[in-house]
Amino acid sequence: MRMKLVSVVACWWLAEGRGPFSQTFYCFRTQPSDADWEDLWEQFDERRYLNAKKWRVGDDPYKLYAFNQRESERISSNRAVPDTRHPRCSLLVYHIELPPTSIIITFHNEARSTLLRTIRSVLNRTPMHLIQEIILVDDFSSDPDDCKQLLKLPKVKCLRNNERQGLVRSRMRGADIAQGTTLTFLDSHCEVNRDWLQPLLHRVKEDYTRVVCPVIDIINLDTFTYIESASELRGGFDWSLHFRWEQLSPEQKAQRLDPTEPIRTPIIAGGLFVIDKAWFDYLGKYDMDMDIWGGENFEISFRVWMCGGSLEIVPCSRVGHVFRKKHPYVFPDGNANTYIKNTKRTAEVWMDEYKQYYYAARPFPKWREPVNSRLLVHWPRPPTSSYVLITSP
Repeated sequence: MRMKLVSVVACWWLAEGRGPFSQTFYCFRTQPSDADWEDLWEQFDERRYLNAKKWRVGDDPYKLYAFNQRESERISSNRAVPDTRHPRCSLLVYHIELPPTSIIITFHNEARSTLLRTIRSVLNRTPMHLIQEIILVDDFSSDPDDCKQLLKLPKVKCLRNNERQGLVRSRMRGADIAQGTTLTFLDSHCEVNRDWLQPLLHRVKEDYTRVVCPVIDIINLDTFTYIESASELRGGFDWSLHFRWEQLSPEQKAQRLDPTEPIRTPIIAGGLFVIDKAWFDYLGKYDMDMDIWGGENFEISFRVWMCGGSLEIVPCSRVGHVFRKKHPYVFPDGNANTYIKNTKRTAEVWMDEYKQYYYAARPFPKWREPVNSRLLVHWPRPPTSSYVLITSP
């Protein structure tokens, strides 16, 4: 008779001094060997997990999450998606000793069906030895069980904020406890595609100052159909600091002799990327004073380029993402005010003489609170190698 795996979940409140994270809820499961993953899946009651928050007939399926909850729950958490890579991608050979990565997924009141599908896609389509851990950061969702019940899944750890902190500070919490030498940030409503991680880690291993992103395919918010996106795009912006996708110029396309070649991009979308952990620490991480959501992708993009790094989109890495038309959650200071505050911090710290164009496009932010705290950040010396722990100078 085959013996069943018994694993232990440890949960505790940890006091960490003063500040918004002085009391943080942690839940970690002792990790079994990779051979025991099947047992963990058997322990996880998926139907019970999903039925606890299931859409009910007569309710608006878009009300809670701004996408079709009914359709998301109809689709298997274990579904197959089309391989949208260029055929040449399957011929590429990656470094044999890629570093394992800590995958950090933050969420606030996410639909259980999309959160679970995100995690299962990672576990199904990623070599097990490349996953150091999957860190879920629950940004004070209404139900703590949204995260805690997922501890039965392989590699999963759970952190819960005891008050709402937003994307940036929640990601920082995950990064601070991460044990991997690289960090992989994902949104909580996406599905990774075949061999998505290897090309990203390969580029970072070659040069630790690279910050790399997948091509972001579209998961339709109404039907949840997985749709291939164009691969010859890069991130751009206008002077009011709104992100937009831009086609490569005809000259740039003509210079691309190999469709698998990475594309250098001025800006990343921000939801999905891989970065060396020591490099992330050296850069000063995220701006902790940015609230909820919005503008953080500009801040980190400008910082990477201006501190000697680079940003790339890697065509042979594909991740699908549910793009919503509105936010399903509340911004305490209002959506517009929060975005203005965050983008003003970016403009003041990183745009120098070009910030005049930002203020011409957005006159109101000039009279908001100053950002001296970020301007006075002291940078440590750069790391000497890709995987050196950075300590305070």
